[in-house]
Amino acid sequence: MRTVGVAARWVAHPVTLAAAGILLFNDRIGKALWPGLLTGKASDVAGLVVAPAALAVLVALLVPRAPVRLVGTGALAATGAGFVLAKATATGNALAVAGWQHVAGSGQVVRDPTDLLALPALLLASLVCRTVARRTLAASSVPARPARRTAGGAVVRRAAAGGGVVRRATGTASRFGRWHRSGSVRTAARWGGALLGAPLVLVALAGTSALPQQPAVTRVLADGDQVVVAGTIRPAIGTPDGGWRRLGRTDARRLGIDRSGAELPPAHTLACVPGVTGHCFRIPGAVEDPGSAEPPRGAAALWVQESTDGGASWRPAWRLPPGRWEYLKRAHDLLPGRDDGLLASTDIVVRPVAGGYQVVVANGVEGLAVRDPGGGWRRVAVRLPETSAITPLPLSGLGVGVTGRLAAAPLLALIGAIAAILAMFVRCRRAGWWSVSNGEFSAVTVSAVAGLPVGVMFAVAGALVQAWQPTIALGVFVLAGTVAAVLGQSAVPRRRAWLLILVPFVVGAGYALPYLGWSLGLPVNLSDASLCAFAATVDSLAASVALGWWLGGSPAVATLPPAVVDMPPWYGGPRQS
Repeated sequence: MRTVGVAARWVAHPVTLAAAGILLFNDRIGKALWPGLLTGKASDVAGLVVAPAALAVLVALLVPRAPVRLVGTGALAATGAGFVLAKATATGNALAVAGWQHVAGSGQVVRDPTDLLALPALLLASLVCRTVARRTLAASSVPARPARRTAGGAVVRRAAAGGGVVRRATGTASRFGRWHRSGSVRTAARWGGALLGAPLVLVALAGTSALPQQPAVTRVLADGDQVVVAGTIRPAIGTPDGGWRRLGRTDARRLGIDRSGAELPPAHTLACVPGVTGHCFRIPGAVEDPGSAEPPRGAAALWVQESTDGGASWRPAWRLPPGRWEYLKRAHDLLPGRDDGLLASTDIVVRPVAGGYQVVVANGVEGLAVRDPGGGWRRVAVRLPETSAITPLPLSGLGVGVTGRLAAAPLLALIGAIAAILAMFVRCRRAGWWSVSNGEFSAVTVSAVAGLPVGVMFAVAGALVQAWQPTIALGVFVLAGTVAAVLGQSAVPRRRAWLLILVPFVVGAGYALPYLGWSLGLPVNLSDASLCAFAATVDSLAASVALGWWLGGSPAVATLPPAVVDMPPWYGGPRQS
C-alpha cells in the first residue's frame, strides 16, 4: 500500500493540482481567447506535469505491491516516450488520436515537433515524485507508540524509546490537539486532496486534445446554374435543392478556387438582382473571416437587408428572431472567441433561376439561407460525403445549450439542504435541546465541510466538459444525503422533518427552470434568464432557511418541568459546618 500512498500524494501535490488547473483552463478557455505560441506550449508543459501522476495512480491501483521506484520511473518514462512519438512521428500521432477518441470521445492531437521543447517539464514532475516518495516512506518508518485506556477514561501512552508513562486527558480540545500534533490532519488533508484532485486531473487530461473547427460555409459563388460553397470545408458545387459534390480540378482551375480550402475567395456583402436596377440585397456588418477580430452583434449577425431604391433605404428581408444567436452558438458547441465568426452571414450571391431570381447567403455552421423566386426564405443544409452535414438547428429545444449552466443546480440544492438542516439544529439549540442535536449538529457541519468541495468539483467538471453525467451524479448524491439526514436526525418529529426533502427540489428547480425556459424560447434573452435564476435561487435559499427554522421550533421531546422531590419529615436539611 506504500505505492498507493505515494501515488495519492503525488496527484494531490500542489504542483500537480496547479498544473491540472492550468491545463483545464488553457485548453477550454485560454486557447480560444488567446491563440498562439504561449498558450500552446503552456498546455504541453502542464500536461507533462500532470500525466505521470495520473498514470502512477492507475498503475498503483492495479498493482498496489509494485515497487515505488518502478512505478514512478515507469510513469515518467512512458509519458515522455508517448509524448515524443505523438509529436514527432506520424504513426505515434495516429495512435494518440485514436487513443484520445476512445478515452475522451473526440479529439485531435497536433503533430508539432517544436512541442518537444516542453520535455524539461518532466524534470519538475520527477522532483515532485521524489519529494512525495521520500516523505511518505519516512513517515511510514516512524514506530508507533502503544496506548491503552484506563478505567477512568484517560489515555496512558508509553514512549517509543523508553521513558516514563504519560497520562493524558480525553477532552475534546485535548483530542484535537493530539490529532493535530500527530500529523493526522496532514494525512487527512493529503487523502482529501487526492480524492478531489484525481477527478480534476482526469477531467483536465480528457480535455487536452485540440478541438477541431466545426464545418461551416463562409463563401458562396454562382457558377451558371450551380453554386459553389467553401469555408472550413473543401469546396463543393451543386444546388440548394439538388445536392452537393466535391469541386473537380477543372472547375476549381476555371474559377480560381483552391480545392484544399486553405485560401478562400473574397467575400461579397452586397449583391443586386440581375436585370433590375436598384434592387439589391446586403449583409450589414458581416464578419469577413471566421477568425476576424470583429465580433458578431447578437442576432444581427444572421440577417439580410433589402433595398429597392438603389440603396437609399434598407429594410430587413430575413433575420433570426432576436436573442436566438446565443442559443444557436451554444447549441452548436462553438468555442467563445474562436468560433464566433462561424455563426454569421458572411457572403451573399443573387443568381437568375426559372421564374425569377434566387438569393443564397452563407451562414457558417447554419448552412445556407435561400430566398426562392416566390419571395419565401428558408434555411438549407449542406450535406457533403466527406464531412458531417452542415444543418440549421431548431431555434428551441428543451435543455439544449444550457448544460454548463445547469451544472450548478445540484450544488445550490446541496447548499440549500445544508442551510435548512443547520437552521433547524440552531433553533433546537436555542431552545436548549443540546442532548438531542449536539452530535447531529457536528455531523452535519462535518458533512458540509466535506461535501461542498466535492459539489464544487462536480459542478465545475459538468460546466467545463458540457456533460450531464456529473450533474446527475451530484443530484443523486444531494438527494441521498438529504434523505439520510432526515432519517438519522432526532431533533424534530420525522413526520415533519420529511419536508426537508423538498428543499433540494425547490432550490434546484428555482435555479434551473429559467434556463430551461430560455432553451425553449421564454425568456428570449439569456441575460433575462440569468436574472430570473438569481432571484429564484435567493428566494428559495431564504425559504429553505425559514423552513428549517420553523421545523426546529417543534422538537421531538417535550420540555420537562423542574423536578419536585418530597423530603421525608426526619430530614433536617443540609448539615452546617
